[in-house]
Amino acid sequence: MNPQPIQLWQMQGRFYRLTRPKLEGGGTHDGVHLPDGRVLHITAERGLEVCGYGDFEQQREVHIKSMLDPAANDHAWNRVRQLLLENRAYDALTNNCETVARTVMGEPNASPQALVWGLVAVGAVLAAVG
Repeated sequence: MNPQPIQLWQMQGRFYRLTRPKLEGGGTHDGVHLPDGRVLHITAERGLEVCGYGDFEQQREVHIKSMLDPAANDHAWNRVRQLLLENRAYDALTNNCETVARTVMGEPNASPQALVWGLVAVGAVLAAVG
């Protein structure tokens, strides 16, 4: 699904996986718009948190990556509660903004962005060695 610009008035009552440019460096930052209007996301600096939409947005353009059928909201809320109970520390490969957002949405727990950055790092090391 191609990212679509957000219309906040249409989002209430639904789970959406969101993306925006990172505050520093390249790539994107993902979060989940909760049906009550707050956003769940994780960062290395602050860990897992639920915040207001503006705190997630940080004056950057936010897009919708995927949306959940409202019939699945109960399952998604259960996944949110489980993540908050576990409160695992941020890990760039296994517990990052992308994996957290995908977990809530019931999507495959993967981070294609982390994989790409890992491959770039390996390529740089190999180029430096060779």
